[in-house]
Amino acid sequence: MTLWNLYGTTIEFGIVAALFALSAHVTLWRGTLSLASAPVAAVAGYASVALLARTGAPFEAALVTGGVVGALAGLAVGVLLIRLDSHWFALGTVALVICVRVLAVNLDGLTGGTAGTPVPVGLLPWHVFAALALACYVFTRIRRSTFGLAAEAIRHDPDVAAGLGVPLRRHNLQSLALAGAIAGVAGVLYAGISRYVSPDTFSVNLAFTMLAGVVLGGAYYWLGAMAGGFVFAVLPELLQTVFPRGVTLVNGVLLLIVVLFLPNGLIRPGAARALRDRLGAARGARQVTGEATGEVRP
Repeated sequence: MTLWNLYGTTIEFGIVAALFALSAHVTLWRGTLSLASAPVAAVAGYASVALLARTGAPFEAALVTGGVVGALAGLAVGVLLIRLDSHWFALGTVALVICVRVLAVNLDGLTGGTAGTPVPVGLLPWHVFAALALACYVFTRIRRSTFGLAAEAIRHDPDVAAGLGVPLRRHNLQSLALAGAIAGVAGVLYAGISRYVSPDTFSVNLAFTMLAGVVLGGAYYWLGAMAGGFVFAVLPELLQTVFPRGVTLVNGVLLLIVVLFLPNGLIRPGAARALRDRLGAARGARQVTGEATGEVRP
């Protein structure tokens, strides 16, 4: 049995969790906490399942549909909650998570209700890796683009950013649309791997996993968010054999350690360079001290 046969599904779930964490990172990038990716993923996931079931379209069409529906749903969230700010916006997205779940339970004809609905077409591994590669390419391009610089400026000081000509509301809508597109694709992938969608598939647990992955990897760097989401999804499966009944506790302890001792996450841009600069400064200080005392230090 090959390594992929043993851990292939776990790796696929880890990549999808990384994409979900990336969608949460997009809004945190500009300093806005949002859980809207979970309900957006639900809308995109159910839409893709309906497309596959009624038209027999290939899974690639479902991915495209998920991205488009997710972007539109993200824009709708922005228009609906655009007057809210700070923690009120986050609370509004929590309410959306609950509302979408209630709708999924009660709209039996569209969602299958509490029984859920099967996904008629399964995905192939290359679908997951293609989505990952595309996400990495996009964020490599936009990190230092006008959009990325505006997001960092808004996070540091929205008033100053507005004074510099950054359109805050338009950027907010753009962020939510981008986050929605990523969440939509991730939702379709998640449904394809699970081969089943129910109201509990895209619930508060998914929102918590997204935020935990972002905190674990690093909220303000896209690669950190993806790494955190992947680790937070894969680690429980790897620890299942060692701690069959304590995986949740291990996850909580790991997250607490990161929050206490690595508040910026596991991956920080420029951390290695900063460490080299500190070591170089310390070495220079020792040399100056040695010259002043007449000692020769290497």
